[in-house]
Amino acid sequence: MNINTALLTSILDKSPSHIAVVDSTGEIVYVNKSWINFGRENGKNNNQWIGLNYLNISQQSAQIGDALAAKAHLGLSQVISGECDEFTLDYPCHSDTVKRWFLMRAQAHEVHGLRLVIIYHDQHAAGSELEAIKERLMLATDVAQMGIWEWRPSDNSLIWDHWMYEIFEIQPTDTSGYLWDWINQIDTDDKARVKLSLIDASNRKIIFNTEYKIHTESGVKILQSRACTIEDKENHSIKVVGVTQDITHHRLAEQKIQILAYHDQLTQLPNRRLLNDRLNQALAAYQRNHLMGALVFIDLDNFKIINDSYGHKIGDLALTKISKTIRQYLRSKDTLARFGGDEFVLLIPELSNNTRDAKIAVEALLKRLISQLEKPIFLADISVTVTASFGITFYYAGNQDHTELLKQADEAMYQIKRKGKSSYAFYHQPPHNRKLINSTKIKLLNTVKQK
Repeated sequence: MNINTALLTSILDKSPSHIAVVDSTGEIVYVNKSWINFGRENGKNNNQWIGLNYLNISQQSAQIGDALAAKAHLGLSQVISGECDEFTLDYPCHSDTVKRWFLMRAQAHEVHGLRLVIIYHDQHAAGSELEAIKERLMLATDVAQMGIWEWRPSDNSLIWDHWMYEIFEIQPTDTSGYLWDWINQIDTDDKARVKLSLIDASNRKIIFNTEYKIHTESGVKILQSRACTIEDKENHSIKVVGVTQDITHHRLAEQKIQILAYHDQLTQLPNRRLLNDRLNQALAAYQRNHLMGALVFIDLDNFKIINDSYGHKIGDLALTKISKTIRQYLRSKDTLARFGGDEFVLLIPELSNNTRDAKIAVEALLKRLISQLEKPIFLADISVTVTASFGITFYYAGNQDHTELLKQADEAMYQIKRKGKSSYAFYHQPPHNRKLINSTKIKLLNTVKQK
């Protein structure tokens, strides 16, 4: 026995859990001291464990009518065969003098390519201890404001505790005591999904865990419900017992974090991070539909004069007003992002499969924007006029680098800045790059002709 094996054995022997290890046939290959000691208390000695087949033991008990043994046999067989990786079972194991309850857990592990299953038997509380646990559980649900419920599929009856009525903002006298009291308050978009998930959990004996919205007098709430199915001795589902919690504030807080992380705080427009994500989506969509799109760099003309003349508060109001004006002319699939300061980037995906039509569509949009932006903006007691310069580049096959696209749009925008502003320009590829691309196209055509 090497040091690692000796250390592991020492740790397992000190565990209060009764632990056994079985191989892929169900044969017991190891038991710890807690298992041995419990066996001796019940008339077994060490030599009677190693080499025994745990599956055979449970099957023999099942054949004489022990329903829990049959369930243990089935669950352990599924873990050993690889149908699942874990199985649990709560069962009584009473002696003549003591009533005891145990939790059996079977977990699969791969060791040097062999599938071994570790079986744990842990004794848990009963009697007065269970009552104390129940009291602590009730206290915990009160602190967490968590509702407890029970649904019986046989007659559709529904039992709620007081917190469920608090969460749903209704009185016990307002309900009929059936499942539809719950389902009818669920948002239309979630109603069918929740009901089917609940029925599925009952039929397949799986965990029910879902989020959904409900409509109450105080407004819309977001709830999370979790439940498990309780079975009888014949493995028939008799009820589903679960908990429900109002997570509205939690989800709203998450949404605020998302907004802060992906949106500009002043204008509420997407920031650079979200722009990159949307650009990734647009480029991926191009690979599927081959509809080219445009990236437009927008720089406000002489915006510094407004800040210097009226202060940053008026400047911020102007930026917010301008962003709202531009958004009025965009499609739902377009993205206007604030790039920083008085710079914006406009992503216009899925324009056309040819450059001519794409160019026509972009020009029509920019002409409307230029015309609208040249009108005075009324802010507080003053009126200002803010124009903009637009630089446009198209993305297409072989031209899908984020940094390069932004550089191209920025370069086109500065062409307008140098020429007089309040207009737009398309990026034109330098002549040496065009020659290189044309040369590559000729080589490809020649290769195709030769084939």
